[in-house]
Amino acid sequence: MTVGRWLALGVLLLAIVFGFRGGMFTAGDARALGREEEALQAELKSLQRQVDSLRSFHDSLETSPAVQERVAREEWGVIRPGEMSIRLERGDSGPLTPEYHTKRPAAQWGGASLCRGVAGAGLEPSTPAL
Repeated sequence: MTVGRWLALGVLLLAIVFGFRGGMFTAGDARALGREEEALQAELKSLQRQVDSLRSFHDSLETSPAVQERVAREEWGVIRPGEMSIRLERGDSGPLTPEYHTKRPAAQWGGASLCRGVAGAGLEPSTPAL
């Protein structure tokens, strides 16, 4: 081989090494960006499933009296007339103590009902018994 061919081979070798190790982005950077993109795509799919689930729950909350009743009972402590709600709350360092809740007349709530979202379900807000 002549000197020119050795020189061309050396330049080609340097160009290959520079392509993988040098320049603005290296091959390692490209692989890292690929892994980051895959992770972001997986997170996007997870968030899309979560949004779909929340949309479905929102639709059922607007249209289903059963879901409205469940949310009113779980989130706001609403009970039906004649029912009694018992909540166990832990004191500072003492044992669990029951707190009883029963139906109160709407007049004691200023005439306003907290159950507008569950109209017709016969639910009323629970309050501590006197």
